[in-house]
Amino acid sequence: EDCPPPPRQAAMSWRQYVVPAAALVCLLVAARQRCKPAKRRASVVVKFGGSAVTQKDQFETLKADMVASVAKQVASIVESAHMVPILIHGAGSFGHFQARKYGVSKGEAGGKLTAEKKFGFADTRRSVTRLHNLMLEALLQEAVPAVTVPVFPAIKTRRKVPTSMPEEALLDVVSKGFIPLIHGDAVFDEDQGCAIMSGDLLFEWSCKLCRPAQAVFLTDVAGVYDRPPTEAGAKLIREILVDTKGELVEMSGPQMTTAAHDVTGGVANKLATARRVAGVL
Repeated sequence: EDCPPPPRQAAMSWRQYVVPAAALVCLLVAARQRCKPAKRRASVVVKFGGSAVTQKDQFETLKADMVASVAKQVASIVESAHMVPILIHGAGSFGHFQARKYGVSKGEAGGKLTAEKKFGFADTRRSVTRLHNLMLEALLQEAVPAVTVPVFPAIKTRRKVPTSMPEEALLDVVSKGFIPLIHGDAVFDEDQGCAIMSGDLLFEWSCKLCRPAQAVFLTDVAGVYDRPPTEAGAKLIREILVDTKGELVEMSGPQMTTAAHDVTGGVANKLATARRVAGVL
């Protein structure tokens, strides 16, 4: 299939739709057009941060207005720009509390899970799938043909490193014109029994697999700051430079903080993910 012209207007559309309507910010980590096989025609991979769609410090609390606004934006770009996005969302206040309480990300030495750990695993999954269903309902309300690409039990890890991924399932969904919706989840681990597959890892995997024109993080603040943005004097870092391999070239060092219940690494992990994604697009 011939390589289509670079979707410059589509790239601008993300900025126009996202910033004014939802008070979210798109952090564009890469935008490069390549010729891709027809079945790998996802034009953008978008990660909805947990803090963007949930009140992260309040147990299982959805930002309903924000989710509804994001769903309208997705519907707009699918219809007007003919883009096929891959959508990934974090857990925010859904799942993180349970995962932290029961040590789901740590599993058990030897891989034999206790009854308490099994319950914690199941309750973590109940919570994140509840959020996922709310996200799915919002997209369907806007007539977006979003379908779930399951993480559990398709993905397994060994010492937290993925050993199996649903590559064919994701490519099949995209090739048929559906919009994949994926979420971070608890998974089985061959070494420690269970682990957490974060939305950031799924974001990176999706970008490497599909090589989209753009890769975008949506957050609840204006970008990356040199310290927590709630602190006085916090300054926005407007540009982070990486080379073609994704190695950091220039950034005035931000202070990295992570919420006590966040089991996926916080902003430091997101920056590392963005760097790696920039190196493959």
